[in-house]
Amino acid sequence: MKRFEYYILGIVLTLGLCGCESSDIMLYEQNAGVYFEASSYSYTFLENPEATSNVVKLSVDISGSQVDYDREFIVTRPVVDTITTAEEDQYRIGTGIVKANEYNGYVEVEVFRDERLNDSIYTLALEIQPNEDFPEVRLNKKIMALSFTNKVVQPANWSWLRWYFGTPFSTRWWIFICEATGRTSLPYYPTHADQETWWMSVDEVKAYQTIVRLALDEYNAKHPGDPLTHDDGDYAGQPVEMPS
Repeated sequence: MKRFEYYILGIVLTLGLCGCESSDIMLYEQNAGVYFEASSYSYTFLENPEATSNVVKLSVDISGSQVDYDREFIVTRPVVDTITTAEEDQYRIGTGIVKANEYNGYVEVEVFRDERLNDSIYTLALEIQPNEDFPEVRLNKKIMALSFTNKVVQPANWSWLRWYFGTPFSTRWWIFICEATGRTSLPYYPTHADQETWWMSVDEVKAYQTIVRLALDEYNAKHPGDPLTHDDGDYAGQPVEMPS
């Protein structure tokens, strides 16, 4: 008799746990959320010297399930903002979008070029606001700082480029890379939703890596005892070293 009672109790508990899991899954699917992929993003007009403005697409990820239609999300300046130094005529915030059947998306922010950017870096704080499409916002990833300038800055995709050109970033090293490759940017960012901007393949990056490596070897050979060094950052004064 007791064995039969234990059997019935086991079935009840199993059904109860399954019910809880189903409820959790339904709740998870219903409460879609959106959040910035990174906490900061830097852009320099040196990447496109002829441009008077540029549309930067800031990447976001979502929680919850995919859906078969486009969804929008809203981005504004934070109500309490101690980050922004940009003036209102220097930017325009667009509407964010996550396209159908995608797990990531982006918001467009147009920044405008003028002489104020020649010797300064301006920053714009952005905050995702909950809406009908995305009622949940991850608190620790709802704010991003967008910086823009006419000066040399660390590329927004350096977290990917560092695997090919070394972890330390410095102004001198980046200028050397650009001069060696004949490019103003290396648009390799394989996880970004905006693959129109970040179109470069890994094979192309590796090809540029080889070009830079040869240029660095040639420079160091021409300057025995005085190799190329980083000029700023945490590694200032140390020789530039590329990954093997």
